[in-house]
Amino acid sequence: MIFLCQPIALLVGNEGADLPEEIERSADTRIHIPMASGVESLNAAAAAAVVFYEAARQRDNQVAGNR
Repeated sequence: MIFLCQPIALLVGNEGADLPEEIERSADTRIHIPMASGVESLNAAAAAAVVFYEAARQRDNQVAGNR
């Protein structure tokens, strides 16, 4: 599981090409979004929205747990 409660930089490649190799090598973590079989790809903006949603969910849970 990836924890997104701390500040992060999210780098998203486009649907046709990944990020440049030197950028990928410099990343600490790669995120994989599981998809149903038969789904070929996920739009880059939709993928970023999924990650931002999960980050917000984790941060809300962390704040609620600290109350």
